[in-house]
Parts: sequence; structure tokens; C-alpha cells
Amino acid sequence: RKKELLKKDIIQLQEKAIREQEELLRCFASDIHDLPCSIIPNLKQAIKTKDFEECERLVDELYSNLRQLMNEYVVPDISLLGFGSTIYQFINGFRKTFKGKVLLSMPQEDLNISQKKALEIFKVIKEWFCNIEKHSYASEVDFSLEKLNEDYILISISDNGKGFDIGDNKNLGYGMLNMKNR
Repeated sequence: RKKELLKKDIIQLQEKAIREQEELLRCFASDIHDLPCSIIPNLKQAIKTKDFEECERLVDELYSNLRQLMNEYVVPDISLLGFGSTIYQFINGFRKTFKGKVLLSMPQEDLNISQKKALEIFKVIKEWFCNIEKHSYASEVDFSLEKLNEDYILISISDNGKGFDIGDNKNLGYGMLNMKNR
């Protein structure tokens, strides 16, 4: 009986993993379509008309979009750098492509967080920054991470962008739902 229950649990976990992979691929395909693929027809037109300034602008935009996609879908091995250093490096990478000011406040010492929790927290932070870059039209982002005690950390992310209605479930994308689940 225990063996049957264990097999059932394994099958359910495998099915869940497959559903999550399929959802990730759908999101990835949608992002590829919305970001770099939407630039390519304009780039082809600029090449035909020999508008090299427009070509350069579009190539820069394409490059920025591809970097954004890489940041969104590639998750670093947090065990190599530690949680705090991984967050710090991610935010510094964000600074390079963000066209505004990024304020950062973090403790000097690394936080002792389990690998699994650190990865989930990192994914939430990463998604939040991707949403800021994609949707907010912000010119300033403020990130702070503070260790409250041995059991709690406080992460605060704010921007001066256009905002959104968190109560409007129709317009919340997968990113917001994933952050809520995590």
C-alpha cells in the first residue's frame, strides 16, 4: 500500500513538473514573440532603406531585449556566490540595462538561508525587476534587503513607475501569479 502511494506521489510530482515546464515554455515563446521578434521586421525595413541610425537603434533594442530575456530565464547557482552576492550581482546587471537610477541597501554579511529558499526568493526578486523593466516606465527603483532576526528577512522593492491595480486579477500575468505562489 505504501509503495502504491509512493508511486502515485511520484507520478503526481512528475505531472506537475511537466505542467510547470510547459508553462515556462509558453511564457518563453510569448516573450520571444513580444520582445526580439517584434523588432526584426523593423530592422529588416531599416536595412532595406539604408537607415543606419535606425538599424543601430534597433540592434541596441534587440540586444537589450535579449539580455532581459536571459536575465529572466537563467537562474544562477546561488551556492557559488551565496545569496547576498547573487542578489547584488543581479541588481548590478539590472543597473546596466535600466535607463534610470537604482538604489540598493543590503547587509554586509551574507544571509544564512537554505539553498531552496534562497532560490525561490531570488526568483521572486528577479521577476519583480523584470516587471519593473517591462511595464513600469519607472525612472527610479529602490531595493532594500534587511535581516530582521534569525527567522525573517524584509525585502522592499519600490519604483516611481505607473503602478497597477493588484486587485484586477484579469490583468495580472503569470509573473505575478508565480511570485504569489512562491
